[in-house]
Amino acid sequence: MAHGSLLPGTVPAPARPEPAHAAGHAILLPVDVEPVDPRDVKDEDRDPVYRVYFWESTAPPGTADVERYGMAADEYRLTGAENVQEVLAWAGERVRPDRAYELFVEVKLAGSVRLVRLSGL
Repeated sequence: MAHGSLLPGTVPAPARPEPAHAAGHAILLPVDVEPVDPRDVKDEDRDPVYRVYFWESTAPPGTADVERYGMAADEYRLTGAENVQEVLAWAGERVRPDRAYELFVEVKLAGSVRLVRLSGL
């Protein structure tokens, strides 16, 4: 079994146990890792489309009971990025202490768009 580490701008879910720390990185719950045969891939998207959603509380500053309030999102679609690291850098430059972000890649299936979460809440 292997463990994934938190990426910049991610916030661990509060219901999860406190992460352990190894080599300076927060460790999340274990994930299953197994070898894969790459011949099962039909096609590869060399120009993916990303979405970044920045989330923040709608609670007024200084509110003690923030759980009573909802969340608001600023949502962006990014095209033409060289790679996911470029998108992470873009999001990291725009994140603030009072908001977190989610990073997705768009997958088009049968005329609709599905989002695959890569990082974040």
